[in-house]
Order: sequence, then structure tokens, then C-alpha cells
Amino acid sequence: MGHAATAAGAAGVVVIAGRAVRKFRFGASASTASEGVAQAASQSTPVHDDLPPQVDAEVRAFLGPIRPGLRLGTWTIAATYGLHRGALPFVLRDDRGQRMQVDLMARDAASPPGVAFTERGQLYVINSGRGDTFTPNHVVDTVQRLARLLRERERQHALPLDGFARRHQRYPDGIFVVPV
Repeated sequence: MGHAATAAGAAGVVVIAGRAVRKFRFGASASTASEGVAQAASQSTPVHDDLPPQVDAEVRAFLGPIRPGLRLGTWTIAATYGLHRGALPFVLRDDRGQRMQVDLMARDAASPPGVAFTERGQLYVINSGRGDTFTPNHVVDTVQRLARLLRERERQHALPLDGFARRHQRYPDGIFVVPV
């Protein structure tokens, strides 16, 4: 996709090589936005922490055989990432190409219940809902399959995860949806 960059006005989002990045707030002038886009496009280092990190050695050891390509019923893990804003995100795709993000977070008394549980964590479907949206049975089944695999991994490794409530306290304006 080259190094083309575009700006999305008031949202403060820059798209560089097809990846959305929050870099700065745009002012009233288009030239200020253009200068900011050019500056962001020319940087060789990551421009903001909105993008999740790649899997590092600690997460790789935790995940073991849980990696992209693993089937979980009618869904397949499409992508895994390193710890992002206190959680471990998984991107899944079904056979029709639908995308779903599931985040592993720590279990704690202050957080609402997730769709599935591990010994130390809860799995949440990241869909911009408020917890009052019905989760289809096939999605629950898939998330529970992932939870069973993660339970086995937790016995050997631990990750420094935040609970749901703590995550939202630490990142009140956080972007939690990750790219594929």
C-alpha cells in the first residue's frame, strides 16, 4: 500500500500504510493536518500505542500451541498480539469471514463477568457493547473452547493482566479494538 497517508478529520486518526494510528488532534486548518500526516508518515518508529505490540517471548511462552490457524469450532484464530492495554487480544474469523476479537483479562471482583473463564482470567468479546447484548451460542462455545486451552497454559505461565474494571480505569479513552 506504499507510504500513502490520509487523515480522518476530527477523529485524530492517521492511516499509514493501511494501519490506523492516533497521533495528534487536528486543528482547524487543513495545512496543520497535512503537516501532521506528513510528519507521521515519515517517522520510522511506531507513532502511538494504539496499535498492539507483536507477540514477545513472554506471551509466546504463555500461548504455546495457541496461535493463528488454530481452529476453535467454527472459528479460527486469525491473529494474536502481545499485551495491549492490560489484556491479551485474540482476533478470530469464522468460515464466512466474520471477525471477532476476544480479550483475556484478569479475574477480579470489581469486573463484570466475561463470556468464559480461566483460573486467573476472564474472556470478553470486544464488540463495543455495554454487556447487555446477547452473545450467540456459537460465539459462547468458541470462547469457552479458547478458555479451556488458556486454562492449561495458565498452569505453567502467568501474564500481568488487568481486570476489566482496572483496564477501563487506566485507559478511559482507550482504543481496544485491534487490527487483523
